[in-house]
Amino acid sequence: MKREIKEETGINIKIWGYLPHVDHILKKEHQHWIALNYLANLKSGAIKNMETEKCNAIRWFSLKRLPRKLTKTTREPIKNFLKKKYIRLK
Repeated sequence: MKREIKEETGINIKIWGYLPHVDHILKKEHQHWIALNYLANLKSGAIKNMETEKCNAIRWFSLKRLPRKLTKTTREPIKNFLKKKYIRLK
């Protein structure tokens, strides 16, 4: 996870928790996505879009000012975090 985050955003993180996974079934597309969700703190670096061919922009949002359109694999982990439904790792 740390390597992926570094490759895609240019930042270094310290993982401290795990949220429940999310099953996202897209019937029309015949797809089943499983999202593994971690909690982490920023260790170093400035966020940058390292995969411009995959997305137009990347940025931070306050939990109080999230975009309206979020995927299920984003909405559910946020709800679980706010309800303190996560495992704290050592």
